[in-house]
Order: sequence, then C-alpha cells, then structure tokens
Amino acid sequence: MSGSANLNMQWLQLLRKRMKDFVYDVVIEGTFSSHKDIAAHIIRPFGFLARLLVREQYSAARSVKNFHKLLLVIPSTEDKVAPCFMGQKIYTHTNVPKSFYEIRHAHINGQLYYADSIAAKIDAMESK
Repeated sequence: MSGSANLNMQWLQLLRKRMKDFVYDVVIEGTFSSHKDIAAHIIRPFGFLARLLVREQYSAARSVKNFHKLLLVIPSTEDKVAPCFMGQKIYTHTNVPKSFYEIRHAHINGQLYYADSIAAKIDAMESK
C-alpha cells in the first residue's frame, strides 16, 4: 500500500511531526522553495528588495532537510507560478531517498498528463 501524497511543502513539517509512522512517501508538484524566492522571482530585476522585505517563517528548502522518507519532486518547465528552479532547489536540499522528475505543462497539472510515469517513479522509489 502506497502512502503517497501530493502536498504543498507547508504541510510536510506537520506530517513529519504528527503522522511520521503513516507517511511512506511524498510527491511534491509545483511548490515554492521559499516565500523569499517567489517574491524575488515576481519582482525581477529587483528581487534583492523582496528578499530584504519579505518575512519568512517557513522555507520548504530548509524544512525538507528534516524529512527522511521517500520524496519525489516534480517541477514543470512551463510553470509560471512555481518555476522549475524552485523544485530543483528543494531537491538539492532533500535527504535521500529522493527522486526528481521534470515535466512540462501548467502548474500542478502533472497528474493529468503524467499519471502513469509518476506512478512508475513512485513504485521504483518504493522498491529500492
């Protein structure tokens, strides 16, 4: 039985604390690496101002370091809401076991276009 979940990273820390024995693997699709990163991305080329002005209590890229279950990060190269580089940043900060699967199409639509290959990625991770 797969404990897969498609979540926003904000819930990852809550799950880790409250449901750590029930969560087997997590799929993250189209999420922000941090509030500062998305603010800086939105107001380019003045992103440095956003980093100074945005208060951040939670960063997915920092929080994922505390997660020690299977993690599949799925960013989209065409996502204008949560750019692909943010998924790459989360993946870089993630503990193993982890997997990265870059897709195309709009924000959080991966399951519509890639359901079979996402399922295969999850199965491959669980079999390791």
